Amino acid sequence: MDWPREGSKAEWERRFSDGILRVVAGYDAAERMQTIQPEFRRPDRRVIALHDPYGPPDHVGIRRRIYTLEQAQGLLAEAGYESEVVPHYRTGSHYMLLASPKAP
Repeated sequence: MDWPREGSKAEWERRFSDGILRVVAGYDAAERMQTIQPEFRRPDRRVIALHDPYGPPDHVGIRRRIYTLEQAQGLLAEAGYESEVVPHYRTGSHYMLLASPKAP
């Protein structure tokens, strides 16, 4: 699982043969809310956006509440898993939380 660091923000674009994918993501540490707003722009000027069915009707993108690392590790331990925090493989703005079943 990946976890955003406090106050992280990211914005990037990637070109494909049929358009450009643009992603804006942010994390509000006070509310523990992450937003991810992907948008795909086609050459014919059409825009494909993702609307979260659980978010407010006027919100574009994904909204997800993030547990603290300690809360997530506690939940995993209760479920019988060990966990370890490691650096993210691609970015310094996130952590990775690896989990595996506890040895018998």
